[in-house]
Amino acid sequence: MENSITRDHIPPKVLLAEPFPPNLLTVPACLDCNRGFQRDDDYTRIVLALDLRAQTNRSAAEKLPAIFRSLTRPEAMRFTDSLRSSVSPSSVVDANGRPLGSVFKPDVSRIEATGKHIARGLHFSFCGQALPLDYRLYVHSKPGYDSFDFFVPHFERFYAKCSAHREGRVGDVFSYVAASAGDAYAWLLLLYEYFWWAVIAVPPTFGLSQSG
Repeated sequence: MENSITRDHIPPKVLLAEPFPPNLLTVPACLDCNRGFQRDDDYTRIVLALDLRAQTNRSAAEKLPAIFRSLTRPEAMRFTDSLRSSVSPSSVVDANGRPLGSVFKPDVSRIEATGKHIARGLHFSFCGQALPLDYRLYVHSKPGYDSFDFFVPHFERFYAKCSAHREGRVGDVFSYVAASAGDAYAWLLLLYEYFWWAVIAVPPTFGLSQSG
């Protein structure tokens, strides 16, 4: 049976607060793909919105009551337990050797999957076609930005060689910079004004050494 085509929102609507921004991008996606994105996007929404650094962002702060309610539902118990298991005592201790708080270690692969999802959606929105499935995607993400991050110099060199550049913003939640050089593409994505992804997509025959 043919898979139904649905609308996919970029960035995902689960990351936004209502009313949704009028310039929210939409692209076509098969129903199975859209459902496949959803779990990782939900995980990203919860983990990033719960971070204290997100609380200066209106949309992230407005997400918290719904997030807390969802985590108390019986059907969410397994997910809630997995979040708890990701929390460990801080390695920073006081004079008596007691941990100063706790440290949460998120599943970075799931958060980076959301970055890839957004980058692929932006590519379709700008180019009118899907990014080929055999492209290699290099993604790096972290809270906050600094020029000493190991991925930043590679991204900056690639971006400088790009001939086409584009940037935009969706509401108060999400902004992006996009660039392309031939059949290679790059995106810098910022969510909740503190968390970013750098994504580079290249065809299978492309060597990263060509970008710098």
